[in-house]
Amino acid sequence: MKNMLTVLVVFAALFIQTTVFDFFTLWGIKPNLALISVIYFALLHGTTTTIGAGIAIGLLEDILSGGLMGLNLLIKPLIGYIFSLIGHQMVVVNPLNQGVLVFLASLLNGGLTYFILKFTPIIIPGKAVLFKLIFLQAIYNGLLCLILFPMLQGIYRSSDKKKKSVIR
Repeated sequence: MKNMLTVLVVFAALFIQTTVFDFFTLWGIKPNLALISVIYFALLHGTTTTIGAGIAIGLLEDILSGGLMGLNLLIKPLIGYIFSLIGHQMVVVNPLNQGVLVFLASLLNGGLTYFILKFTPIIIPGKAVLFKLIFLQAIYNGLLCLILFPMLQGIYRSSDKKKKSVIR
């Protein structure tokens, strides 16, 4: 049941990011719900789930974006793995810690994307503009996770309760 719920969360995150969040932009910036989902799995569900979700999210994001294939497929599981290691070393149930870690993961995601794109023929905006966009998206992601993480935890808890009641 947990695996099916994880697949559902992955598809829901990508669906919402590519449809609904087009209407929730702040200064032209929309949150990266796919990355927030990966960090949620990294901090609260363990390495195996995180890497699987990161690969699925990265691949689907690459397919849907029409951009450089493999970019998100490389970055999302890598960031998920790094932050799952951090999640095993820190207390991450505190929403403030979660927000800070999502903020840092967003900066890392933006920095790695910029670094990789710099070595491709793709034209990217100037450094000042790009880093401002990365920073603002990181703030947006960090704040949004304060709402999304408790919602996802509630969904996973209710799923566990249903499973236990069926077993009895």
